[in-house]
Amino acid sequence: MAAELFTEGKAALESGNLPEAMSKLTEAIEQNEKEPLYRIERARVYSAMGKDTDALSDANAALALDSNSAPALLQKGIALFNLEEYESAKEIFEEGIRLEDDNLNSFKTWKRKCDAEIDMKSQDENGHGEGPVIGIGDGQPDVPVKVAPPKIRYDWYQTDQHVIITIMIKNMKKDDVHVNFAEKSVSVTIKLPSGSDYSLELDLHHFIQPQRSIIKVMTTKIELKMPKVEAIRWSSLEGQPDVAKIKHITTSDSAVSRPTYPSSHHGTASKDWDKLVAEIRKEEKDEKLDGDAALNKFFQEIYSGASEETKRAMNKSFQESGGTVLSTNWGEIGGKKTDMKPPEGMEWKKY
Repeated sequence: MAAELFTEGKAALESGNLPEAMSKLTEAIEQNEKEPLYRIERARVYSAMGKDTDALSDANAALALDSNSAPALLQKGIALFNLEEYESAKEIFEEGIRLEDDNLNSFKTWKRKCDAEIDMKSQDENGHGEGPVIGIGDGQPDVPVKVAPPKIRYDWYQTDQHVIITIMIKNMKKDDVHVNFAEKSVSVTIKLPSGSDYSLELDLHHFIQPQRSIIKVMTTKIELKMPKVEAIRWSSLEGQPDVAKIKHITTSDSAVSRPTYPSSHHGTASKDWDKLVAEIRKEEKDEKLDGDAALNKFFQEIYSGASEETKRAMNKSFQESGGTVLSTNWGEIGGKKTDMKPPEGMEWKKY
């Protein structure tokens, strides 16, 4: 029962239903307090809800049950990062890197984020505005040297179901952050305290679900969480996919868009893909087969167009006779067992 609750809770988390995920995982922990995976997954839910202290508590509890658990270390580091304890988080991620397990890339990514935050904190402490005053001589007044603010960084990581982009800007207001999600692109505009705009335009490697994408504005960063259309691993955030894929249909309350298909043609003429699909299906139907292939095709055509009663007759007779009889008459074989009828000159033997 606890395992089923864990599976349901994990699925709810991946679909973005955080209250259900929390409820299922908490119940699973109550039924089995010795399983670290349940604590790890609930730590993920706490992090997604912004309850980082609770996430840290669950991660520590999981490590108490399994001190070598890389997923537990990862969740502990993420919780510390979100609590702005960057030095401590970095130590955890470095420990995870030494484990060299399946989470290696995630540990490296989060360590880079810690380095960026530590660097930004160091620059903040040293001051950004006016730098040291330099005298230029000849009786001219001394001129303060302007020090350029640090470049705004962004990073990304992924799960099986989501792609997450983090933009390293602190203390922003929600009203100053504008994001436009499209099926294969993201456009970000942020009004900075200085009065200037920060802009980020990304052409994504694969398709996302714009309607379900969300924005989280936190004190330490801005996070864009985008559900994938396909549960596949992206080799990069931007660029063309390695294999051309059919663009998925998107629906709304008012309309359903027709699917579009990739093409290597660069001219102005467009391909009538519906016509091409119809032609391929006609060729398959008209294809001349012989032997067993022709017989199988014949049976498939009968079955696909048959009534439910005829299908029952075909299934019953074929299974009971060991594949030697195929009847379409339910009235004839429905009330009795179908005997085996091997071909003439052959004898049925049970091995």
